[in-house]
Amino acid sequence: MSSFRYKAQDSLGRLVNGVSFAGGEGELHHKLKAEGLLLLSCRPCYAISSRFTLKPSVLADFNRQLGQLLGSGISVVRSIRIMLRDEALRPRQRAIYEDLLRLIRQGRPISDALEAQGAFPPLMISMYRAAEAGGSLDKTASRLAVKYEREHRLNLKVKNATAYAKVLGVLTFFVLIVMFAIVLPRFEIIFADAKLPASTRLLLAVRDIFKYHAPVVLLGASAAIFAVKALAKLRSVSLLLDKAKLRLPIIGRLLQSIYTSRFARTLSSLYAAGLPIVPALQTAVSTVGNEYIKRQFDAVISEVRTGGSLSSALERVGGFSVKMSVSVRIGEESGTLELMLSSLSEVLEYEAEASLTRLVSFLEPVMIVIMALIVGFIVIAIITPVFSGYSALGEGYI
Repeated sequence: MSSFRYKAQDSLGRLVNGVSFAGGEGELHHKLKAEGLLLLSCRPCYAISSRFTLKPSVLADFNRQLGQLLGSGISVVRSIRIMLRDEALRPRQRAIYEDLLRLIRQGRPISDALEAQGAFPPLMISMYRAAEAGGSLDKTASRLAVKYEREHRLNLKVKNATAYAKVLGVLTFFVLIVMFAIVLPRFEIIFADAKLPASTRLLLAVRDIFKYHAPVVLLGASAAIFAVKALAKLRSVSLLLDKAKLRLPIIGRLLQSIYTSRFARTLSSLYAAGLPIVPALQTAVSTVGNEYIKRQFDAVISEVRTGGSLSSALERVGGFSVKMSVSVRIGEESGTLELMLSSLSEVLEYEAEASLTRLVSFLEPVMIVIMALIVGFIVIAIITPVFSGYSALGEGYI
C-alpha cells in the first residue's frame, strides 16, 4: 500500500488535488472513479510508517469529533466521511483518514484499521479494541479526547517554559558575535603593544580559535552532538540518563509528576474501557516515556499475575510519586480504582503545572545572570587594558 499525490477532474470539469492510498495506479484510478473523479496524473508520495505518529492535538480532535458523531447515532463510516470534509486537514492526515475509511468499508474493525496505519498510538488502538467488545466506542473516543487534550496542554506548557531560556540563549549568542566581530577589532590597535591581563589574553585566544579554526570547531561540535545522540539511543545509556533525570533538582520532581500523571490517566482510561489489568499495565507503562521506570515493570506485572496487589507492586517502582501506591491501595480497597487513578492524574497535573511555573521563575534570573556574566567578562577584558594604557600615559606626563 502506497501513498499517491494525484490530480483529478470531477463531473463539472473542476480540477481536484489530493493524496490517497492505493496498491498502484490502477487501483487509484478505480478508487477515484467510484468517487466520481477522473484521474489525470499521479506520483508516489510519502509512505505512512510506524515512525510517524499523529500529535496529541490531532488525536484529541480526531477522538472528539468521532465521539460526538458516534454519540449522535451516526455510523463509523459516515462519521469519518464527515471528518474528511474538514478543509483544515493536512495532506498526510487526509491520506490517513481516507485509508482508514477504505479499510472500515472493507469490513475491518476500526481498531484493526487504526493499527494498519501505524500513525495511531498503541494506547488508542487497545482502548478502541476493548470498546468494540463492550459497545462503548463513543464514550471511549470522548475519554481519549480528554486525555490527549490534557497531554497537548501539558506539552505546550513545557515548550512555553523552555522558550524563555531558548530566546535568552540565542540573544547571548548574537551578543557574542557582535562583540567578537565589531567591538573587539576596534580595540586591537590599543592591544598591540600593551601588556594584556589574563582575561584579555583569554578573550583574544577564544576569538582566534573561532576566527582561524571555525570549520574545525563546527565539525567537532557537530560530531560531538551526533555522538551524544547516538549514545543516548543505546538502551543501557538511555536507562542511565532516564534514571539521572529523576534525580535532578527541581526538574526531577517535575518529571516524576508528569510520568506518574501520564501513567495514572492512561491506566484509568484502559481500566474503564474494560481491558484486563495486565494488558492495561503493559500498555500504560509504554506511554510513560522513561526507560528506567519501564524496566521495573517486569517485576510489577509478574507480581500482579501471581495474585499480588497492584499497590504493593507499585510501591517498589522508583520514579513514581509516592501518591501513586497510596491512591491505588485506596482504590483497591474501596472498589473505585478507576476514579482514584483519574483523581490522582488531575492532582499530579496540577502539581506539574505548579512545578513548571517555579521552574520558569527560577530559569529567568539564572539565564539573565549567565548572560550578564558573559557580557560583563568581555567588557572587562576589553576595558581593563584601555584604562591601563591611559594610566600609563598619565604617569608619563607627570
